[in-house]
Amino acid sequence: MVAEYKTDEKTRARAAKRYEEKRTDILAAKKQRTPEQKEAGRQAARRWYQKHRERVLAKLKGKGHHRGRHLHRFFGITEQKYNELSVLQNHVCAACLLPDGKQALCVDHDHKTNKIRGLLCRSCNLALGNAKDSISTLRGLIIYLEKAK
Repeated sequence: MVAEYKTDEKTRARAAKRYEEKRTDILAAKKQRTPEQKEAGRQAARRWYQKHRERVLAKLKGKGHHRGRHLHRFFGITEQKYNELSVLQNHVCAACLLPDGKQALCVDHDHKTNKIRGLLCRSCNLALGNAKDSISTLRGLIIYLEKAK
């Protein structure tokens, strides 16, 4: 159930640097565009969409059209592996044991070791992330809730 995903700090640093360089150029160019140029850009985007509408809709059709790429890029797993993890957990959150419902379960991983721990619902994943995976913070919250009863 535990898998590793790729992290290459050099690649991330290069991508971040490129992003920052391009971001500055794009923002500067946007500020220099006249309202007519902005409208021309909008019209060009509309024409492109109309020309490629079927392709765009086909790509977006169905739930999770980009899930496979996301899972591979961020966690190094395939959709099949994700589905196997979901089956192992009976399609419920590993923390609260509620079914996945409308949204797919989130892949929970240790940010230090990059190991996948399981699948969590969005609420549990956000709670764990906000606590920064700190067991002492989570214990403190439990004590707080018990005292408040």
